[in-house]
Amino acid sequence: MLKFILKYLNIFKFIRDLNLQTKMISLITGVVLISVVPLSMIVLQRNQAVVRGKTLEVCRNLGDHISNLAREELLVDETYDATKSAVNRLKKSKIAGLKSIYVLNVDGKYVADLHETKTNTTLDKSENAAFLLLKDIQEEELKIGKDQILRFSYPISIIIQNKILPVGTAVFEFDSTEVYRPVEQIRTTIFTVSTAALGVAILIAILSALYFTRPIKKLTEGAQIIGEGKLSHRIVIKRQDEFGKLANRFNEMTAQIQDFTQNLEQKVQQRTEELNKSLQEVRALKIAQDGDYYLTS
Repeated sequence: MLKFILKYLNIFKFIRDLNLQTKMISLITGVVLISVVPLSMIVLQRNQAVVRGKTLEVCRNLGDHISNLAREELLVDETYDATKSAVNRLKKSKIAGLKSIYVLNVDGKYVADLHETKTNTTLDKSENAAFLLLKDIQEEELKIGKDQILRFSYPISIIIQNKILPVGTAVFEFDSTEVYRPVEQIRTTIFTVSTAALGVAILIAILSALYFTRPIKKLTEGAQIIGEGKLSHRIVIKRQDEFGKLANRFNEMTAQIQDFTQNLEQKVQQRTEELNKSLQEVRALKIAQDGDYYLTS
């Protein structure tokens, strides 16, 4: 705890000892960063949520369509012509990022597959059991090999005697990179705009710092020169703001001090001359008195 306090104090001392120009640049840059970065993150998260929501809505509609066609075939478990036809028609749909669609029966068997590579194979029992427990469409993001996949699982069921019985699952897999491509484009745009804004902010900070610190520097240098006794020096700040008024007041004060000093020097010189004259008169009187003393003696 003590080390943390000491470290904090050292940082505070470091910041305190920075010159005014650096402080102003750091302050303006920091304000821009604090404003831009969180706002950019919020915009990206909201856009990502919108994209996922739209994709979920598409999958729900597709799931409803396939479910209506496949429900009876899954229940009979004989031929799946309508199911396969519905899945194959989606090849021409050009849905952004759609990578795969497949339909599983209650035993986890692939009865329809967009690419027809998994048809008649069987899914792992534990994974199929998880599908059969679904009550509504489920969204998940997972990695298969080198691909980042966004998967939507839609349960297909029937109602018998007021009981919901699962008969299969429709699964939609999307390439996350393609799905989030609009978000990435927005991210790139935000990064470009943020970088430009930061650059402009730094430029404004530098110009502002120069605008405010240059007259302060002139006042400081002028005060130092005058403090060394050069009362003829004048601070030139051709501005009508507070800095210009301060420089004018400082010059007036310096002129008054210079006049006072000159008057004082003149008075001292005059007094010195008077004292010297008096001293000469005293010496002359003393010499005269000494001469009279010798004559009388």
